[in-house]
Parts: sequence; structure tokens; C-alpha cells
Amino acid sequence: MFLKLHKRPVLVAGAGMVALEKIEGLLLAQADIQVISLQAIPEIRELAGQGKIKLKLRKIRKRDLLKKFMVYVAIGDKKINERLRAYATRKNILLNVVDDPVYCDFYSASVVRKGPWRIAVSTQGKFAGLSSILSRTLQTILPDEQLQDWNEMTVLRERLKRATDSQPERTQFLRKVLQDLKEKVLSIEDKKIGL
Repeated sequence: MFLKLHKRPVLVAGAGMVALEKIEGLLLAQADIQVISLQAIPEIRELAGQGKIKLKLRKIRKRDLLKKFMVYVAIGDKKINERLRAYATRKNILLNVVDDPVYCDFYSASVVRKGPWRIAVSTQGKFAGLSSILSRTLQTILPDEQLQDWNEMTVLRERLKRATDSQPERTQFLRKVLQDLKEKVLSIEDKKIGL
């Protein structure tokens, strides 16, 4: 599942390297990000100085979670994690305590972004580094030669949706186009390996 976070209020409790990873993903999603922590690494201070995030250097309070769509907790304090988990549950706020799947309502995935593709890779909070390795591998093996074809396919699909209301007709046409694209890709691959 991919969530649209554009302009949605998201809180990140903590401002270290793990929090920075979450913030970078949230920036790509164009979320409205607030970070609260006693201290912040220079990279997070810089993002705040650029106006990309709101940073408050103080202790996290339960009421900081109010009116937030979702919350990441990257503090590393079990008592605080438990307190915030209980409060978020009572208030129906989505919460992710990094590196502690038991306290998570959702897991962050490592996302491969290539052309129109968004491929999420997750270990459900068990081993984020492994997800990252697989994502980098997928990024390198997805062929760049077809990026233009993929982008044209998304444009074609939108045009087709405007041209006909018939779902079966659209499906039949798109299956034919995809089959043609598949044959083109296989032909390119065959040429690469000398078949």
C-alpha cells in the first residue's frame, strides 16, 4: 500500500541518523513534517534552516501527537515508546517506533523509483538494511532502455481512459500493447546476450 502524504501532518520524534532516513522519505512524499527532539544532527538542523521541516528542540509530549496523520518515533527509549504507543492507540494515530515492530501500526518500505514505477521492499520492520540492499539491486537491474516506453504507456492509458468508458475494451487494448512491449524487451535482451 502506498499512502498519499502530500501536505499531511507527520511528526518525527527524534533527530538522529535513523530519523533523518525517515525525514528524507517524507520529504519525497511532500509531507508536512515536524521534528521534535532534545538534540538534532547537523543535517536535520540544515533542513529546518531551509524551511523544509519544522524543528523543535525539546522533550516530546503526548499532546504533540494530536492532529498528526502519522508519527515516527526514533528516540530509542523504551518507556517513551510505550507511553507514545498507548496514547497514539487511544487517539487513533498511526505510529511507527523504528526498530521495534511490536509498537508499529505500519512499516516503512525502501522504495525503488524508476520512471513510472514505485516498487516497495519491506521486511516488516525486522531488517531495514536488507530492504535497502534489495532496493538498490532492483534500481540497477531495471532496464533504463525502456523508461521512455514505460512513461508512454502511462500517458497512453490516461488517453485511453478518456477515450472509452468500456473497461473490457481498455483491458483488451492494453493487454495487446503490453504484449508488444514484452516482445520488444525480450528482443533487446536476446540481442544483449547474442541470441
